[in-house]
Amino acid sequence: MNVGGVAGTSAAVGSQRGGNRMRGGGANGATRYLIAKVDEVWEGLGRRANKGGGAEVGAGANAATPTSSRKTEALEDDAGGVKNLTRICAKCCGDEAEDGNVEAAERAQGIGSFDIGISGVAGGADGHTVDYEAVGDNGDTSKSTRAVRRNLDVVVNIGVVEKPHAKCRTERHALVEAELLAASLDVAGVLQEGVDNLTRVLLSVSDCFSRRVKRMNVVTVFNYGSNGVAQLRARVGNPNLVCRAASLPGYARVFCLRAGGWGGGVASICPCDKAITYGSVCSLTAEEKGRLDMYEGGYREVSVEARVGDERVRAIAYVAGRENNRFTPALSAAPSEAYLTAISVHLRENGWESPVEVRSSAAPARVLEVWRHPGVHRLETLAAVAVEVNAITHHWEMPQAAAEFVAELGRKGIATVRELADRALLENGGTTVDDGVAAAALRRLALHRVFVYGTLLRQCRNHHYLGDSLFLGEAMTLEPYVFADFGAFPFAADEGAPPGRPRVPLRGEVYAVSTDCLARSLDPLESHPSFYRRSKVLLSDGDEAWVYFLVDPEALEDIAARPDIPGGDYRAYLL
Repeated sequence: MNVGGVAGTSAAVGSQRGGNRMRGGGANGATRYLIAKVDEVWEGLGRRANKGGGAEVGAGANAATPTSSRKTEALEDDAGGVKNLTRICAKCCGDEAEDGNVEAAERAQGIGSFDIGISGVAGGADGHTVDYEAVGDNGDTSKSTRAVRRNLDVVVNIGVVEKPHAKCRTERHALVEAELLAASLDVAGVLQEGVDNLTRVLLSVSDCFSRRVKRMNVVTVFNYGSNGVAQLRARVGNPNLVCRAASLPGYARVFCLRAGGWGGGVASICPCDKAITYGSVCSLTAEEKGRLDMYEGGYREVSVEARVGDERVRAIAYVAGRENNRFTPALSAAPSEAYLTAISVHLRENGWESPVEVRSSAAPARVLEVWRHPGVHRLETLAAVAVEVNAITHHWEMPQAAAEFVAELGRKGIATVRELADRALLENGGTTVDDGVAAAALRRLALHRVFVYGTLLRQCRNHHYLGDSLFLGEAMTLEPYVFADFGAFPFAADEGAPPGRPRVPLRGEVYAVSTDCLARSLDPLESHPSFYRRSKVLLSDGDEAWVYFLVDPEALEDIAARPDIPGGDYRAYLL
């Protein structure tokens, strides 16, 4: 076999005890497969040799001439055995073998032989493994044992080694070589496939083991204040952190310590019969919890039993104060709008629709105030808007970022939420803040109130242009306007309307709408500012809202031929 003397494959992988499963039942199964395969080859070669006048070899040897072949030498063991296979070409020493002088024939003609060596690992008793080796071009076998811990090594080597043939270069010998090489390569492929499968299994086992180790070092935390998922991700440095809705029966959320960053009192919990604190739980590694601890100065850890659905979960909660005679301090400062917004966002993202109740540990059963989120468009402070921005971006460390957000807007002449909404609309949110991610989030906030009176009403054909805008309720304009039917749609007109046309207050609906929705959906629909123009009007509730008025000169001239819509109610007019 003129292929450099050796043909085969070698692979080495690490394995956990019991995990080394290859085709046929592990390393020993692959070995048995190899033995069977080579036996099959040699039986075929023996039959072919008989046809050519030579002696049989291998497993099919003639009993009458037992010395004409070297039988398989086997090393049997409790794990199934590993065999060293050594075969010789009968043609090379056939004549001498018939005379019973095999050794002389070997010395005279160099003995063409093929050695296939396999080394594999088989499990031994008492947590040991036995490394069996059966490699050698003289048919020698050796056995060594070694003790290991739980991880095992699996090493598979397959090779066909040609001994020099001094005299025999027959065609039959070439066939023997070719078939044995093919057999070895076939077995090598089987073992390689097994090694590949084993590697995948081991990687999976390793991954499971790693996750189990991580779980052993995980701490479950019950969150009830401003630590919603956005704030937690930034604080612990894990952008993939997940929180689950949870509740804590027998405890009330109370407000106590004053936090300068939040500009008012911050939350704690206090035992209170029949009370339930709503929040979330998350799992933190020791490293992540260490980062969170740095934000919880003045708080201690208390073990609690939270409810996650029907499951009871042991967790730790951060509780304010370190006094021995009081579970948590009494209320000393009212919470700020920004902090109440942070709690409301936390509850909202976990499916809790309850308002935020303000209590004190001095009388935890008594509710001092109930705060309901008024909607982003009605927030009074820019710091509260910053909390809503972070609920979208998830990349600010609060409350420091809120202060920086307010300061940046102040440098740009923006001091109120209304001013922010107007500037965001004029600039489409592009330059209200330098942070591009925050600017994009601002465009998504429903900062604007829009009054609709025609085809944008619910159940009308253009209502879908409002997207996910928040319906605030039915409303009516404070001032009267010209309101006529243009055929496919109604229109309202103020300036430029023909004199003498009757005017009525418009009846319709109010929505909280984002800058993106206004600039990219409603304005194009209404051909603002050429056909319709968006203007602010006062509603009967005293608040302002955007409304679209007809301003196209040709359309205004056509009003005289259009019927009025009585009562200013387009939906009633359609009925």
